Amino acid sequence: MPTAAAATAATATPTPPPQEDEGKYRSSWSVAGSAERNSGPIAETLAPLLPAPPAGSAGQHEQRRRPLVLELSSGFGHQISTLASRATHVDFQPTEADAYLCSRIDSTCSASPNVKRAQVLDVLEQQAWLGLMHAVPSLSQESHGHDDDGDGAFDAVVVCNLTHVAPWSVTESLFAHLDPRLTYLTESGQKPILRRRGWIAIYGAFNEHGGFTSDGNRQFDDTIKARNPHFGLRDVQGELVPLAQRHGFELQQRIEMPAGNLMLIFGLAQPQ
Repeated sequence: MPTAAAATAATATPTPPPQEDEGKYRSSWSVAGSAERNSGPIAETLAPLLPAPPAGSAGQHEQRRRPLVLELSSGFGHQISTLASRATHVDFQPTEADAYLCSRIDSTCSASPNVKRAQVLDVLEQQAWLGLMHAVPSLSQESHGHDDDGDGAFDAVVVCNLTHVAPWSVTESLFAHLDPRLTYLTESGQKPILRRRGWIAIYGAFNEHGGFTSDGNRQFDDTIKARNPHFGLRDVQGELVPLAQRHGFELQQRIEMPAGNLMLIFGLAQPQ
């Protein structure tokens, strides 16, 4: 005879999947098709920067810590899915600001075993960062092999198409939470987010030296500011680099990308 608990479970209404109109920052979403077009060049640029597959036998591979990459503001998951397909020896953790986009990311990446389930992370919310570091089990697993490149949780952080379609406070919060002086409680102790030899890749459209780099970028700036006056192209030398420096990072590579975009690679600043 079924118990009361079993009967209740059998009749419980399943939780409906999150809907598009529940999206938290819909005005920041990319134009349809743009992420798919950009994902190939982004993956081609970032794949060589990722940790190389370990040398040795298959048995030795299993004993080494797998590299782990965090993506912030993963959108619908197109960029991380493409990058993961080119770096199967690396694990990827996507994030987004709401449950709807996380469900879309999980759907996009369903055929990628090295992409973890998307985690809800609003870059502006301190509690969300704490939850990320505590919720992902692999973040607290120590390497079985020798590991001399730092004790942070992630080998790299990837951020695509965020800085220009969000208020400047979002970019400020991003660097503040990645600051190596800030640590988070994990099951294996206090850890910064980024490992000492890790890097931050920020992709998008930018101004440089106080001005627009093309008429197309000027028009794009007008378009996104019409959506939200707090949006806009950020200046690499006047805004991004000084902000990064305040949080212990330096611009290590500036890579020109298709359609007037840039890939900016930041790493921990070296002592003078």
